[in-house]
Amino acid sequence: MSPLNYLEKLMVSTELLVPPRSFDDKTYDQRRPLRETTTTVEYQAAPMPAGLAEDAPFYVAWKHKWDRGTYSKLDIALTMVVFLYVICWTLQYYTYFLRWNENRSDIEGFVTMHDPVLMLLSPGDYSIALFMLAYGSVSIGFYHARHMPELIIEMLQTKTFVIWVRMVALYLVPLEAPVGTIPLIDPIAGGDGIVLMRDLFFSGHTATTFVVFLVVRRQNVLWKSFFFVLALTTAILVMLQKTHYAIDVYAAPFFVYTCNSIVYDLRVACQAACPPKPKLD
Repeated sequence: MSPLNYLEKLMVSTELLVPPRSFDDKTYDQRRPLRETTTTVEYQAAPMPAGLAEDAPFYVAWKHKWDRGTYSKLDIALTMVVFLYVICWTLQYYTYFLRWNENRSDIEGFVTMHDPVLMLLSPGDYSIALFMLAYGSVSIGFYHARHMPELIIEMLQTKTFVIWVRMVALYLVPLEAPVGTIPLIDPIAGGDGIVLMRDLFFSGHTATTFVVFLVVRRQNVLWKSFFFVLALTTAILVMLQKTHYAIDVYAAPFFVYTCNSIVYDLRVACQAACPPKPKLD
């Protein structure tokens, strides 16, 4: 799929200029593709359970999902297990991998790229702003989706997938830091005092903010526009700091979009195979 195809599909699916679905709109299902409107799945059709107030405790929505059937119970249980697995093993292995990648000896050397975009920029230190953008977008994303278990679960699953894909990308594309780079200080990723300079392809900060945008993009137009601005700002700042090559930033949305599409399609397929139990009158 070409970049233009990706962009066209992304813009159509995000509907940045089209208001979100109204549940009273009887013509919606006739205008939208099956992927987004199938009534047996109800994956994205209900951002919040009917009758649940926005100020209601978040656990009410999770209980609502839990009571919907076997698949919903498995979905929550397995995702929480995976989440614990992520913080207990995947992130630990990811941290070890990033440090190994800094001084890997299985290759003759790292490649320094000629980047015409970075040559036009004067570097500046935006470490604090990038830290707030990356971790702030995740925190705000979770807060926004506190009543929407489907979004939180999709976000966790997508982020896990992206971590593993990024490790493969870093292994296959060993790049030296751009000329004139200003080290990006991350209090969490570099909590042990090690500054990562070869953590390049593809941009992790851009990927993180883009994950949140992709998951929220089917919801309220203001929220998805807000997260799009955060992702775009992150992409610009990592290049202004010369922390990444332009190709690192350019490639990140494509990898994240592919990971999210796979996660989304698998979730829709699973729910179609095991639909929620019908409500009892």
